[in-house]
Amino acid sequence: MVDAMAPYRLELAKSDRSMCTVSKVKIEKGEVRLGSLLKMGGKGSYKWRKLGCVTAKQVANIEELLGGAEKVDGFEELPADQQAAVIEAFKRAASAPAGAAKAIVSETADSPPAKRAKVSTAGPSSASASASSCAAVAKPSTPSDEVLKAAHQAIDLAKGARWKELLALLDAHPGLVDVRPAVRDYSVLHQAAFHGSQDVVSVLLDVYEADPAQLTKHGRSAVAVAHEQGHSEVAELVSLHVAKHKAGGAPAASALTPEKVSKERSSRLDDLKTGPHLVTPVPAALSPSDVQAAHGLIDLAKAGCWSEVFKVLEDRRDLVNVRPEVREYGVLHQA
Repeated sequence: MVDAMAPYRLELAKSDRSMCTVSKVKIEKGEVRLGSLLKMGGKGSYKWRKLGCVTAKQVANIEELLGGAEKVDGFEELPADQQAAVIEAFKRAASAPAGAAKAIVSETADSPPAKRAKVSTAGPSSASASASSCAAVAKPSTPSDEVLKAAHQAIDLAKGARWKELLALLDAHPGLVDVRPAVRDYSVLHQAAFHGSQDVVSVLLDVYEADPAQLTKHGRSAVAVAHEQGHSEVAELVSLHVAKHKAGGAPAASALTPEKVSKERSSRLDDLKTGPHLVTPVPAALSPSDVQAAHGLIDLAKAGCWSEVFKVLEDRRDLVNVRPEVREYGVLHQA
């Protein structure tokens, strides 16, 4: 089960099919890799990176959550020389300048990435070799036209609450998470805060390392955006990351860590699980106000405003199966 999965995992790559989410360099079979747990929709998977792409923030998170590299799931299963490589990589990351391993990859799907040297997996030196791969894709001072185009796409996906597509794009270009073209008001994080998607906000901050203090075009923070929409828990989550970001440390212990992603969604679903799983009947006679309320509910679902959807359904559960004749999708179809 996903709840039994560790928030972080170290292991020797089982094949050469995985790719570092930061450097976009293939992780060779037998090479040590660090995985960060990503939970979405009740399912879990690991986002892998090379040891040289481990950041100071991740090291601090692991220290805060687990007590150090030696406590990470899978560490004891590694050979002694690879354990030494992990410890060395963590020390190197902890002392590196902030953002050293964070990158923007400007290549598009139609532009093949430049060839890079294969990384050796032998002994502690693999960590330094991996670090070179991450340094090779350092963030440029001015985003290229290709990057700006991809950033527009990412923001549009976030605006439409198309989270699976957004995360797939960020997997390919993780540096896009903080790119806000000058003509756009909101970044990806601001859009997630606007929707009140706590699980997505947590993933953007903890997995893709979005800047929690980034401002909109008009100078508003993600905290302010969440507050304006009534998403107090999202605002609190971002505030905790902002405070630690300014202090140069890890998120506070009460912050939503990777193993707690989707907590709000899960708790909301649990609240609705009362009694046997019976089909909620559609009202026998729909009044104009019922139809109007159903339209509003479907619009909320279409926009991905799930907290608001659940609030409506708590008072009007009978609306869950109401689909006005002019609508193609009901609430369930939108979900």
